[in-house]
Amino acid sequence: MRHLSLLALPALLPRLLLAAAPLSLTFVGELRMPTGSPEGLSGIDRLRDNHYAFLEDSGGRVHFADIFLDLSTGMPTNLVFTAHTTLPHVVDGEGIAIAPNGTFYVSDEHHSRLFSFPDCPPAPPTPPNDLTPFLPALFQTTRPNRSLESLSLDPDDPAILWTATEDSLPCDGPGSSPDHGTRVRLCRLSLGTRSDPQAWFFPVEPAPPVAPHGTLGPSPFNGISDLCAIGKGRLIVMERAYGPRFVTHEDGTQESGFITMRLSFVDTHETPPFSANDPSPSAHPLTKIPLDSFLTADLNYEGICLGPTLPDGSRTLVLVSDGDKNHFRAPRLNRDVTFQWGKAIRVYRLQENP
Repeated sequence: MRHLSLLALPALLPRLLLAAAPLSLTFVGELRMPTGSPEGLSGIDRLRDNHYAFLEDSGGRVHFADIFLDLSTGMPTNLVFTAHTTLPHVVDGEGIAIAPNGTFYVSDEHHSRLFSFPDCPPAPPTPPNDLTPFLPALFQTTRPNRSLESLSLDPDDPAILWTATEDSLPCDGPGSSPDHGTRVRLCRLSLGTRSDPQAWFFPVEPAPPVAPHGTLGPSPFNGISDLCAIGKGRLIVMERAYGPRFVTHEDGTQESGFITMRLSFVDTHETPPFSANDPSPSAHPLTKIPLDSFLTADLNYEGICLGPTLPDGSRTLVLVSDGDKNHFRAPRLNRDVTFQWGKAIRVYRLQENP
């Protein structure tokens, strides 16, 4: 799979932004999961060493796996699932974040809920603490199936969680479409002080255009599928867009795919926050610096987390694809279609620029 030039931006702008980016992201490699691996993996976080937890979006099942990287390069070499458990009361788990003390935090897209599980493996899960009151009340107005896809624990403070809705709230304007992008509330939750949650607007790109003869897949859409806090108020945000695209590279070669993935950097210290409970804030959006974008035919990336630090000091970033079955109406075929997404992990090297 080759890299694409940055999408939906003027030709010169990406070069200017990348030159000013405080960090760089380098694609290392992609590894397909073994046959029979779990489906519907929407969230990922690292426990320790090469041990990871994956959250399944159908209920509260958590799968544990070892991911092996070549530490000289960061290249993924193997993935072995080792165990699983089920977290009670989770209906549509999408985001997972694991604290240093072993507490599991889970965002549930069903009714926009947030849970913590202080007693997780190796101990059997107990009923969770309901942290939904920490969320902005406005998050209860999310569009159907466009709620809490993302969750990340702040590496500087384990009492800070970052999350966002997948699409804009109705009070913030229309959702993304082929005609326009939208703005999504990126939210900082302080679990230690119960202070009013802060928010920033993240600018989401327009959805891909509708194909001339329609599409065999879901309707075009773009939104935030996950985010990863990397410290000092900085985050890497992952956008996922459905819709066929045909791209011509600078060398004249062409590539096509159904899913467009974008990874962008934001620094929340550079833009004043607003109250996440304010239904009509007057606020400037975050400055979004593109880091990478790529097309894929069958890999629906929904989870992202920090991996191990390599000997040269660079950090690794690990993505996981959903691997679920998708059911949708195909107007061109005049029937319902079931499509199986691929299962894979994707690894990047994350380096601070001088």
